[in-house]
Amino acid sequence: MSKAFISHSSVQKPLVETLIRRIGRDNCIVDKYNFEAGQPTLDLIIQGIERTDLFVLLISNEALNSTWVQDEIKFARNLRDKDIARQLLLLNIDPNISHMDDRIPDWLRKEYNLKPIPHPALIYKKISSKLRDVTIHAHPLVEKMEEIFIGRRDVMDEFDRKYFNIKLTKPSVITASGFEGVGRRKFLNNALDKAGRLNKFHEPLSIVLDTRDSIEDFILRIEDQNGIIAEEVLMRIKDATLEEKLLYAKRLLLSFQEQDEILYVIDKGCIIQPNKETASWFEDIIKSPDFNNNTIVCLITSFRSYNTQLHMSGKVISFHINELNPSDRQVLFVKYCDLLDLKPAESNIETILPALNGMPKQIFFTTLLIKDHGSEYVARHIDEIRKYEDFKVFNIIEQIKEENGLAYDILVFVSRFEFVSFDMVYKIFGRNDDVDSALEKIYIYGAYDMIGTDKEYIKVHHAIMDYIMRARIDYSLDVKRKLRKEINTLISNQPDFPDVSEILVTIRSIIQDGGKIPENYFIPSVALRTIIDHYYAQNFVQVYQLATRMLANHYKYHDAIIREIKYWHCLALAKQRNDEFFDYIGTFHGVDHHFLLGFFRRCQKRFGEAEKHFLAALQADPDSQKSKRELVLVLLSQGKYGLALDTAKKNYEKRKLNAFHIQAYFNCLLRKNSWSPSEKQIIDELMTNIKKSHDFRANEIFQVMSGEYEYYINGNFELAVKQLNEGREKSAAKNYFNKALFEIYKRRGMTEKENYYSRLINDEDEDFI
Repeated sequence: MSKAFISHSSVQKPLVETLIRRIGRDNCIVDKYNFEAGQPTLDLIIQGIERTDLFVLLISNEALNSTWVQDEIKFARNLRDKDIARQLLLLNIDPNISHMDDRIPDWLRKEYNLKPIPHPALIYKKISSKLRDVTIHAHPLVEKMEEIFIGRRDVMDEFDRKYFNIKLTKPSVITASGFEGVGRRKFLNNALDKAGRLNKFHEPLSIVLDTRDSIEDFILRIEDQNGIIAEEVLMRIKDATLEEKLLYAKRLLLSFQEQDEILYVIDKGCIIQPNKETASWFEDIIKSPDFNNNTIVCLITSFRSYNTQLHMSGKVISFHINELNPSDRQVLFVKYCDLLDLKPAESNIETILPALNGMPKQIFFTTLLIKDHGSEYVARHIDEIRKYEDFKVFNIIEQIKEENGLAYDILVFVSRFEFVSFDMVYKIFGRNDDVDSALEKIYIYGAYDMIGTDKEYIKVHHAIMDYIMRARIDYSLDVKRKLRKEINTLISNQPDFPDVSEILVTIRSIIQDGGKIPENYFIPSVALRTIIDHYYAQNFVQVYQLATRMLANHYKYHDAIIREIKYWHCLALAKQRNDEFFDYIGTFHGVDHHFLLGFFRRCQKRFGEAEKHFLAALQADPDSQKSKRELVLVLLSQGKYGLALDTAKKNYEKRKLNAFHIQAYFNCLLRKNSWSPSEKQIIDELMTNIKKSHDFRANEIFQVMSGEYEYYINGNFELAVKQLNEGREKSAAKNYFNKALFEIYKRRGMTEKENYYSRLINDEDEDFI
């Protein structure tokens, strides 16, 4: 654990005592606890500073008048690390002190934001975040990896052309799109550094928004970084009209402009949406002439946007970041090998390089494999590299689980929420070296990013969050108990300056438990996520109640979030076969209209009609994955295995550890009269992959597939039926076994048994969504 030297005036002793209790006495050096009795000498103070990793200066009128503090500041300037910014933290705790105060040395006034921080809890969070940052960056791999920037020459040239244009105007917004982990943020940092707009080693304020967020979340995230208590923000916006929220958000962005700062938004579908449209509320803000000729927002986005009028006017410029080209892959591979002090044989390198796909994380994963097993092993097992994208999430989770049980528990916990503060993690798991080591382990494996002004929040990568959600991996009862205690503390009005993640987690937990939350806590994006949680838990009454409440106040919220609520409301009504579904279906057009109608008919077991609607949905959008998944399901329900085969294969190849895709493709292949050697090989691959899947029904599906394998491949009827019946008795998901037994008895011509299992079959286990 890193240590902090806290420089302060004796007047601030009560505040420092509070900080010590929160941070931990062993993690601080303060004169009262670390020096001999009596007045500490300058030599002792210097020794104290040298033994620490972070120098914290609590700026106040009294501190600036203190000779001791002035001496400490002079010595701190000569800290041993060349990156002095990482080792210094200046916190202005006096509202009467500004950066114009001539008692503050010039070198500090120029480099640091000295905006007053009045809240003791916020002061603690700033120190805590900085200590954690120092701890993580003390790991040599982290530090050196951040310094590596390879290639991107074409897109850097494109940036120069667009940014330094003949109109001599600067964009208000810059977007960088591409896959997660491809290097979008690093590209922006280096491009803006080259343009003289940003120091690439300066971390701008960053917030995260996803597809279910809206303008309220945009405001909350920024104000949280401004040190404004979330409850205060919620009170301001609870009765605000959409127009008033737009003005609020605009004022927040203007403050960035005044401070010559840039806001980074890690956008997972909120602003640049999956349909490539830009959220209209964001366009309305950026259109303002107040933002002309000044870059104020950078979007790190998953989706490319359409060229809008804002692009045509030059207010927005966009770049797509592709995988590294072959020559850059080689350079990055060699640099990572140097970083890990590896010297793989040239012949093995020649085998390995063609398997690299240009994603930096795959290249780093390859070098880690070489470090653990040697280049000879990796060259012989080249498929492990080629299949990295298919299995990377599984591999990361399994590695963390095997190496560090605490790290696995923390990963599962933080994956259940959109983002979580480190402070909340410490409240649940404790603050000690074991927890810090676990967090470092997860970070080194690339499982999360740190976001926020002081990198105080954890944002788990989407693929890992999605995997854990689909697997329905839950955190332990002990963690649930501690979380409930924290929530009760917040509800009972005893919070210690809760951050926005604590507020959002609390709201979501209260709604999930069926409790009533205060009106000012009612945030549309949290309500939407809770609707989805209730849907997956098959709590359709709660979906109905919450959706009805939201739709009654639709005028307060943006159209996109209301549409999303109606969508999930329709799915829940379809599951209940409730004809109120048709009151809402008119909201939707194109692919969503046909998909929802198909889903409703599928739930009614009118599979022929459902098939027609899913085909119409795919005609409207040939890439609609949900329509492909549902089409396979209704084709299998009708026994149309041959027609389902091609789509089932494509679904599987896209997500090879999805248990439902594995089972669907397996069923299609098994129902063929004969198999080619390559098809038999695929069947065995499916049997291997179902054992690796963490999906919540993977174990039952594996048991069913094992029984079917005995019958269809090995021709052993008695053993197949025995295995399936044994699995059925132990499983809550009996429907999978009923279907398999129905098919086998039907093929054997055993009508009585066939009819028995036909009556037992229902659709409770068939859902992809």
